[in-house]
Amino acid sequence: MAEEIELKLALAPELVGALRRDPTLKAQALKRPVTRRLFSVYYDTPELELSQAGMALRVRRVGQRFVQTLKVAGAAGGGLHQYAEHEQPLASERPDLASIAEPALKRFLAKKKIAHRLVPVFSTEIKRRVWLLGVGGAEIEVALDEGEIQSGGQRLAITELELELKLGATEAVYDLAIDLAQRWPFRIEWQTKAARGYRLFLGAEQEARRGSPIAIERGATAQSAFGDIARACLAQFGANEAVVERGEDPEGVHQARVALRRMRALVAAYRHYMANDVHGWLSQELRWLQQELSPARDWDVFVGYTLPPILRRLPEDLALQHLQGEAEAVRRAAYDTVRALFASPRYTLLLLKVGRLIEAGDWKAPAGTSEAATLDEPIKRFADRLLAFRQRRLKKFAKKRESLSESELHRLRLLAKKLRYSADFFRSLYAQKPVRRFYAAIAELQDRLGSINDAVVTHGLLQKLEPRMPDSAEAAHAIGLVRGWQAAKIDQDLIGFAQVWKDFSAAKPFWGKPREPAKPAGAE
Repeated sequence: MAEEIELKLALAPELVGALRRDPTLKAQALKRPVTRRLFSVYYDTPELELSQAGMALRVRRVGQRFVQTLKVAGAAGGGLHQYAEHEQPLASERPDLASIAEPALKRFLAKKKIAHRLVPVFSTEIKRRVWLLGVGGAEIEVALDEGEIQSGGQRLAITELELELKLGATEAVYDLAIDLAQRWPFRIEWQTKAARGYRLFLGAEQEARRGSPIAIERGATAQSAFGDIARACLAQFGANEAVVERGEDPEGVHQARVALRRMRALVAAYRHYMANDVHGWLSQELRWLQQELSPARDWDVFVGYTLPPILRRLPEDLALQHLQGEAEAVRRAAYDTVRALFASPRYTLLLLKVGRLIEAGDWKAPAGTSEAATLDEPIKRFADRLLAFRQRRLKKFAKKRESLSESELHRLRLLAKKLRYSADFFRSLYAQKPVRRFYAAIAELQDRLGSINDAVVTHGLLQKLEPRMPDSAEAAHAIGLVRGWQAAKIDQDLIGFAQVWKDFSAAKPFWGKPREPAKPAGAE
């Protein structure tokens, strides 16, 4: 069994010829490039049980040889794809699972009787040009793939660069990608060929994806946990990029923004334990990216959730209908802006640099400081302290909750959200029953304050819509209706807020008693 670590970069087909002459591919090549034609057939059961288990089985023909590969998905994030790879030669194009030696895999395949039910699902035909490069002591195989995926008469074109680590540190893959992305308009390809092949087979578009549960080992340190959580945030963001770009499902941009907020909450949680320059740069760039995505989400909410109940109550109000039409036009423009963002070098380079920071650990505070020593302590101790701090801040701010203004209630909701994200990061470290009770209480608190957030955002959106409506009287009428409706909604939600806060305050913390951070070696 081998471990495969690779990064995929998509490129426009018309740039392939020029890319082959890139100076890095020439200057750092360890041997002459080789061109091959690869024909692969991917197999699964009729119920797609291998795919559901995170596996991909292919038989590839290279010349007159056949090679079987079973890939089992591992950790992923920052655009990286990681697999356990089981590869063996075959005498023919038919799969042979009997040769797989790994005990757990053998048991799974035997229990499901996979071998006897395999059928072709899709195939790939690829022209691959391969360079082996030396990058900072590492060896990276660079494969330029041109071809297509085929399934049931459907075809999907492929033009991408695969950077596969053969020897050395993972960050070398990012170093090479960052170097190339400064000259070429790459996009990170978040989906494997197998994932795209299954979608083609099913005739399905990629769907919005919520964040996956984060499993942190109990023996982990605060430093290693940061990497686990950050990879999960980036994976969630990347999984929603194509959905956002399509612009048809509001959940896509919502989940992408959730991933960014989670990442920003993580950076805030570790701010005292990060190098100052890294924290400043990362905070600024993540804030910029979230601000670029926010208008699309804000207009989604306004068009899809704020206006519909008002229009249902007043279906013949022409002013509201005109307001809706203008809002839909601005929403479309907001998505055009996001598409331009995704195509920008700054966007791709940001994601690659964040991925490198995670893998190289360059984000940490200087060695020998108390902050660096804290990163070596057990993650549960770090989590206990962070969760207690987040709860104290929330409760302190909420002491005057009965007299808080709308903007202050909005701030209260943000503090609750930070506590909720922190609880979500570390929930695998604790007994699940008290975690679920606490999580339900804080989720209800957030939801109860949701209309406050909507009102704050909507106020700004209405200011943008007003000058777009030629009839000022009509604009004032429609805007007044929306504001009045939201004011009533806020009053309704705040009626039960006192009880919701009481329930949250009564929820017993699931974390342990906080302990002081560790001191650096040699400290008094």
